[in-house]
Amino acid sequence: MNRSAGEPTRPPYQHPSRQDPSHEPCDAGLESVEHLPSPGRPYRRRGWLAAPWSVMGALAILWLWLTTAPLAAAESPLAMDTGPDGIALRWSGDGSEVTAASLTDELPMAVYGGYRLPMRLMTVTLPEGVAAAATIQALESVPYAGPLEQVPALEPPALGWEPIPALLPQTQTGLPSSPLVLLGEGRLRGTRLAVLAFSPIYQDPADGTVRLATRLEGLIPQAQLMVDSPAAFLQRQMARGPLAAAPATPLDAPAPTNPLANRPNVVTVHVAQGGIQRITAADLAAAGLANPASGKLQLWHQGIQIPLQILDRNGNQSFDQNDELRFYAPQPGDRWNQEAVYWLTVGSEDGARMANRNVTSADAPLRTTALARGVWVDNQLYESTMPGLDGDHYFHLDARVDASMKGEVDRYPRFQVTLTSALPPTADGPTSTVVTLTLTTYDRRLAGEPAQIPHRIEVSGAGFTATDTWTVDFNQGQIQNWQRTIASPTPLGTFSVTLVADSATNAVKFDQVYWQQAVTLDFNGQGANFSGLPGLFRYRLSNLPDDATLYDVTDPGQPAILTGGNRNGQQLTFQDGPTARDYVVSGPGTLVTPRLQAHPPATPGDATAGADEVFIAPAEFLPTLQRLLDHRRSQGYKVQAIDVQAIYDHWSFGQVDPRAIRNFLRYAVGTWQTPPIAAVLVGDSTWDPHDYEGFGNPNVIPAYLANVDPWIYETACENCYAQLDGDDPLAESAFFIDIWLGRFPVVNNDELNAVIDKIISYETRQDLAAPWRATSLFLADDYIKPDGQIDKGGNFPRFTEEIIALQPAELKIRRHYFGISPPVDSADEELSRFYASIQPWLEPDPEKALAKSIAYMNGGNALVTYTGHSHHWQWAETDKTSPYNRLFGLWDVLELHNRDQLFIALSMTCYTAQFIRPANYHFTLDEHLLIHPDGGAVAVWGPAGLSVAHGHDKLQVGFYDALWSAEPMTATLGQLVQAGYFEVITGSLTGNTCCRDVAQTFLLLGDPLTPALVEPLQFIYLPTVNR
Repeated sequence: MNRSAGEPTRPPYQHPSRQDPSHEPCDAGLESVEHLPSPGRPYRRRGWLAAPWSVMGALAILWLWLTTAPLAAAESPLAMDTGPDGIALRWSGDGSEVTAASLTDELPMAVYGGYRLPMRLMTVTLPEGVAAAATIQALESVPYAGPLEQVPALEPPALGWEPIPALLPQTQTGLPSSPLVLLGEGRLRGTRLAVLAFSPIYQDPADGTVRLATRLEGLIPQAQLMVDSPAAFLQRQMARGPLAAAPATPLDAPAPTNPLANRPNVVTVHVAQGGIQRITAADLAAAGLANPASGKLQLWHQGIQIPLQILDRNGNQSFDQNDELRFYAPQPGDRWNQEAVYWLTVGSEDGARMANRNVTSADAPLRTTALARGVWVDNQLYESTMPGLDGDHYFHLDARVDASMKGEVDRYPRFQVTLTSALPPTADGPTSTVVTLTLTTYDRRLAGEPAQIPHRIEVSGAGFTATDTWTVDFNQGQIQNWQRTIASPTPLGTFSVTLVADSATNAVKFDQVYWQQAVTLDFNGQGANFSGLPGLFRYRLSNLPDDATLYDVTDPGQPAILTGGNRNGQQLTFQDGPTARDYVVSGPGTLVTPRLQAHPPATPGDATAGADEVFIAPAEFLPTLQRLLDHRRSQGYKVQAIDVQAIYDHWSFGQVDPRAIRNFLRYAVGTWQTPPIAAVLVGDSTWDPHDYEGFGNPNVIPAYLANVDPWIYETACENCYAQLDGDDPLAESAFFIDIWLGRFPVVNNDELNAVIDKIISYETRQDLAAPWRATSLFLADDYIKPDGQIDKGGNFPRFTEEIIALQPAELKIRRHYFGISPPVDSADEELSRFYASIQPWLEPDPEKALAKSIAYMNGGNALVTYTGHSHHWQWAETDKTSPYNRLFGLWDVLELHNRDQLFIALSMTCYTAQFIRPANYHFTLDEHLLIHPDGGAVAVWGPAGLSVAHGHDKLQVGFYDALWSAEPMTATLGQLVQAGYFEVITGSLTGNTCCRDVAQTFLLLGDPLTPALVEPLQFIYLPTVNR
């Protein structure tokens, strides 16, 4: 059985506490290590007696101060006034002995370009037709000589990640080039937004000096400051029903592109093999299109009409009896599809037909040889950082050599290629075989090696050996795609390709091999493809199949039937040129029968009825979904379930294409009378839809794969589906989502039923006042390693404590931290004090740590948050020598039986929600938490890639601000995660400009309309009485 790297085997599970009878029960003393209610602001239950204000104490005060204090306080050095011309800014500061820290009385501190600076971030709205810009009308400044605090760069907390050093993101350090800078602009539900920043400390781009602005007058033309809190602004933008506000600018809504999708008398033609496609009248009648008028038959592909050859054998102008039609199709296949879909219908006008071209033989030189061409493909490995020349990120071999291997031929990486041609190869001409290797070089140079590195490959076979040497200049890029061509005077049936070691390190990923071979035009009763040579020639074809037809397919969209050649039995001589052309002879191997399917007219959704939420699923899931649709309707929502194939039919001509799903959502939000605010993709996906790796994971609803991760580049960008402005979701410099999006990563109806059961159970339970709904569990990885080293991912317990400080005082907090305290003689007194404060919740023993994780998660929690290292299948690596080397793992999920106390999980880490990773069991840790039927999570917010803790912090700040700002138990998961993404982009609450990638790499596994049924309660703690 294949296994993904690091994927755990499914064990016959034995709970840690059951290994040793003397082991302390995992629930012993749990209450003793639980934290008493958080020391945050007292939570006020809302109602007619309660004050309608946020419990996010520090954040609420910060937000009010940010948005009102500078406007109201006359003595403030920064003033902003909104007028008919826009936002006028005025700054008046003292230039004498000013430091960044001394400016905190006037401006909050923010992180920008790796520095902590006094900076005011501003989110503004803009009308259409006005550039997002800031104009400085007057500026006075002096050199700045004070200190600048650099913020240490963190590493992504990913386990088992082996980066290519040269491909790591370069830390973008640098001060603003102006006191007033634009950080990004975008649209949210039709409203134009821009994020700007003001800092008196900047670096003059003219001479590189760091300066301090002492006076500034500026204008943000036509802008208005967003004075609402982020939560209030988003709530207004995403309101549904009669509360929904018309967008400032209607969303661009691309209409369906395939008019045949709604038409009767249509048959879809599914081509799995290139060549001359043959459809008989009987085949067409069986698909529901009987006896159509031959002249009116039309074939379409990707919106373009394809010429047909109609063989009307009885001449009655009706496609019946022994009639057949033919058309030419190139070899199908792309990243998502192995078949090509064509659309056959009866039109009101005559259909396009293949042209006839006369190729009567004359007196040109005679040839009995020509060329065969093909592509050798054997994809075996995926590389997210390298798309390759074909763009699919798959390669055959990752080959590396270095100077230490020079001369050790047996150590050289090599692979074999076998060329297969329907026509016999020949040594005719100066070059019999030409192979073109497509490959990608990448930078794995060792220290001291130059930027210009010679590379050498060797092709050997059939007594022939040739080498190709070239120099890669890594100053031109750390990843470079190449095509290297080698010619052989003899036929090469099978040959080897070798990467040869020389004086420096070479790293090459080999991909497809394109080949061209001289062949004899002896068809041996088979059909075949061949290509002519430049010049005017007579070509003699021998041993043709019976009833063979010769086609010119040089232009695949306009093939021609070649007539007039001299036919003598199984031999045909024809004359053509002077341009070299491509031909097909019909017969076994090239005359193929495609699959036909009747196409009933279908519309994806009811635009008049509209919907608050749409579920996009394959047809086989729609009956199972009905229970969840009924449940949502009982809550007052309008919902619709859409067959994903109907979306493909309308927006991508029947082909699987993530862009079609996004365009459907753009259309629905832009044109439906009730525009959706939420969508759920029902089905799992994989980066390997063609199963090159052999895991057999189905691609039910494709991920939107995009280069959005600074470390691994390509991953699933679920929010690219949710950003609906424009054709490219990544085109805008500020990334805002327009619809709440979730995914059920299921592969069958059993898993879907389990997810639906959990959602309905969670939302309909009557124990709303139960203590577990007022309990939040926080787990964290270690910061100080057993050997005393400090984790480069950051101080995870401290990050966790900072988030805990944002919780209301009445929320019951459980802490569970793996790790050790610093040495007693540690020189870092502040770190020692911090660890002394969390000592009750530290667990250094791996077995006990795992047991406590399981016990706590079974113990009743409304929220479970993990912060620290991970890979796809586990949280934390506790002790490599221990069988319990994890804080919680993939198969530990089976030990969760909290079905009546389901939690919302926040995986503030790496990889655990990367549902596209092929694996034996198709699911990652976060997916398993959702689909596990006996407990776990009702939803998980987690990562599809790598990111750093600062980004995780921003996500949580936005999430909790929206949660505690909303009426109790009303905030939906879509609302909460959108608030997290909004904070990442705007920094409205944290004053941090970093880590915007997490808005594109994090995703929600679950239903965005699920409410977060959590509310802090007043607890009375009674003293323990010892008897």
